[in-house]
Amino acid sequence: MPLSKVNTLLFDWDLTLVRSLPAVELAVRDIEELFGLNLKGLNLEERFGMHFHDSLKDIYEQNKDKLPAFAEFEKAYQDKFRHRCSLIDLDHEAVLTKVLAKGHSVGIVTYNSSIPVRNVLERYKLNIPTVIGHDDMDFKADGILKAITELGGRPESSVYIGDHSNDVLEAKKAGVRSVAMTTGFVSREELKKHEPDLILDKLEDLLKYLS
Repeated sequence: MPLSKVNTLLFDWDLTLVRSLPAVELAVRDIEELFGLNLKGLNLEERFGMHFHDSLKDIYEQNKDKLPAFAEFEKAYQDKFRHRCSLIDLDHEAVLTKVLAKGHSVGIVTYNSSIPVRNVLERYKLNIPTVIGHDDMDFKADGILKAITELGGRPESSVYIGDHSNDVLEAKKAGVRSVAMTTGFVSREELKKHEPDLILDKLEDLLKYLS
């Protein structure tokens, strides 16, 4: 089995466990209004899977004549996004609960800020203290290894579950197994090219492969 002897499960956030696009869209509209920008042509779907910081940097560079220092702009977006996080529902609470009940170690590694992730987990009363966000890593491979260390696991008995081809590549760099979800904006065909250990259409099916 592709996930035999796995005891540490690390999950991506957006489009794997939650759908935060509505909250992101509203936060972008908020900063658009706050700074007098025109971001109507911004394709947010294309930016999912990118490092949070890089996405904001691109917006900043295209509009910096109207904006304050980048740090202030980034903080403004983060504040707006956190405010909108009440819109985010944890789509797979039952899956996480069952994985934890099996005795597996669980963490989140995401290019989002860790704070709104922790807020959602707290709202659902899920005890997942290991959350590695964009402010804790440069690349996901680094975050995956950091999470494994925090959880007392080993790369060879760990798996990273995400929806983007980049998630598969970063898992390989970290030396862990990978599960690619077709729940994002990347096609099954594209995911398959990167040779994940497993491709799933529904996160619930992950439970079938865990001992």
